[in-house]
Amino acid sequence: MSASRFLAGVLNGLMGGMLGLGGAALRVPRLAGVRPLDAIVLCHADGLVMVAAAWMFRAKIVPLAVLATHLDVVASLLAGSLAGAWLAAGKTRAWPAVMVLLAGLSLASLDRPDLAWGVLAGAGAGLVMAYSIGGGLLLVPAMVVLYGLDIKVAGSLALMVSLPMLLVGLLRVRAETLAVLHREQRQFAALACGAVLGAALGTLLLGLLPSRFLMTLLEALLVYAAILNFVIFPQNFYKLQADRGEQDRTGSN
Repeated sequence: MSASRFLAGVLNGLMGGMLGLGGAALRVPRLAGVRPLDAIVLCHADGLVMVAAAWMFRAKIVPLAVLATHLDVVASLLAGSLAGAWLAAGKTRAWPAVMVLLAGLSLASLDRPDLAWGVLAGAGAGLVMAYSIGGGLLLVPAMVVLYGLDIKVAGSLALMVSLPMLLVGLLRVRAETLAVLHREQRQFAALACGAVLGAALGTLLLGLLPSRFLMTLLEALLVYAAILNFVIFPQNFYKLQADRGEQDRTGSN
């Protein structure tokens, strides 16, 4: 089991347990040297394990009864995010229907402007997530800003939205997903085991740390993720996206 991959999984799990983040924005640059499609599949599969584990662990800190009072927020973000992920998946023939769906969802929520903005914010997160940049990193700030939620509640709700988003990302390349997980099973095992451990540790910290500190940590992490993806690893990052686009075009022919 790769120690570096395990440690990367632990660090991402910590972010999920503490802040409710999927961690793709931090994970993708660390998969340098892995084939682009393999990196994307590993990123989404590891994120799926971590998000599920973090959400279950966090239920002890943020009760399900509290989350149930904000299901309208989850629904608006989830509707937009799934539509955005579908649109970004290269389904060019379906884009008019997706855009009509987004417009309809937004108009249906005009009596609740916050929900209308939630649909659009979710669509943005879905578009970003589909290209493995880390759409989950946008969900928690969106919930805090748009709905004024406490960051601990927002983190658990964001995990509820991220889980179906990641499933969509894996299912749209399901054949490749199975092949990659079989070929890279040792790397995936290292990432996933580290992610579960990190999520458990992060949840312990969640119960100890005040919300103000977590907000400061989230702000710092947003800056770090931007620098990591667009400054420190720009060549690797853009090459990953360019190669992915080439693979998508080749596969569609």
